[in-house]
Amino acid sequence: MNAVPSRVRRRLVVGALVTALVTGASGVPLVAHRASADSVDDARRKVRQTADKLEAAEAEVDKLSEDLVTAQNEKE
Repeated sequence: MNAVPSRVRRRLVVGALVTALVTGASGVPLVAHRASADSVDDARRKVRQTADKLEAAEAEVDKLSEDLVTAQNEKE
């Protein structure tokens, strides 16, 4: 089993999630309007925290994928 396509797919999914968070799901619309600096800073902080969580989840998925490949190879 080749793990590369699943890694590419996983990176695309993570990228799509980060894009969704940055462009609207974070509560900061892309439409230009006046916003207080505090709300913008809060939104940026939330996006950074979410991106950090996604990166940690991606690292865990990578580790589990490697463990799966190792287990499959040992089984054969």
